[in-house]
Amino acid sequence: MPRLEVHRPVVNGAPYSAEEVTDRTQTLADGTHITQNTQIVRLYRDSEGRTRREWFVGSSNPSEGVMIVWIMPVSGFRYLLDSYNHIAHRFAPPEKTNDPVRYSQEAHVVMQGANATALQAVKPPTARTKAPEVSAESLGSQVMEGVSAEGKKVTRTFPVGTIGDDGPLVSVTETWFSPDLKEYVLTKTSDPRTGESIVRLRNIERSEPDPALFRAPSDYQMVDDEHDHAEIKIP
Repeated sequence: MPRLEVHRPVVNGAPYSAEEVTDRTQTLADGTHITQNTQIVRLYRDSEGRTRREWFVGSSNPSEGVMIVWIMPVSGFRYLLDSYNHIAHRFAPPEKTNDPVRYSQEAHVVMQGANATALQAVKPPTARTKAPEVSAESLGSQVMEGVSAEGKKVTRTFPVGTIGDDGPLVSVTETWFSPDLKEYVLTKTSDPRTGESIVRLRNIERSEPDPALFRAPSDYQMVDDEHDHAEIKIP
C-alpha cells in the first residue's frame, strides 16, 4: 500500500495530474519469481503546491473497490478520506522539530476485520551498520511521458558483514527526474534483499486540477485523529 510522507517539499507553479504505477518482483533462492499486483495511485498537484493521492483497495474498479484519498494542503490539516464509510480523518499539521523521526503513513487494508489503515511514526534504524561504498553516474536526458527527464544511477556496495552477509551486497537505484515537472518520472531499484521495483508516472496532464479535489467533501463526517493513527473499518 502507498507510503505517504507528512513532510514533503512544497512545489509551486507546476500543476499536474498523473497515475503512479508501481511494480515489484522478488526472486527467491530457488529461482522462483514473485510478482506483486501492480499498484496504481492517482496523483494531483495544483499551482499552490497542494497534493492529492487516491487509490483503491479491494479492486481497482471504482464500482467495486473502496477509494482512499490523502490530501496535503500547503499548510494546516491533512485529510485521509474513507469513501466506504464517508469519513474524513483529519490530522493536525506536524510540528517542526529537530528530532530525526521521519513521520510517514502507510495504508494497511484488511478487507475482513476492523484494522485497515494505520498512520505510523517511523524512526531511522538505530543499529550501527557499515557505510556502503557509493558511486553515481549520469544517464543523460530523455523524454518520458511527454516531459524531459534527467537520469542518474547510484550504486551502493555494502561490505561483508553489514547485515551478517558473507559477500558484498550491491544495490542499484536509477532515477529520472523532470526539472520542468519537478517530479520523478521513473525510479528503478534493484536490491538482492528486497528484489526489483519500478515506480513510474503515466498519463501526465499539465493542466490545473479542480480545486474541489483538495477539500474534504461536505457530506463526510469529520473525525479528528490526535495520535497520527486512523482506522478504516471495511466489512
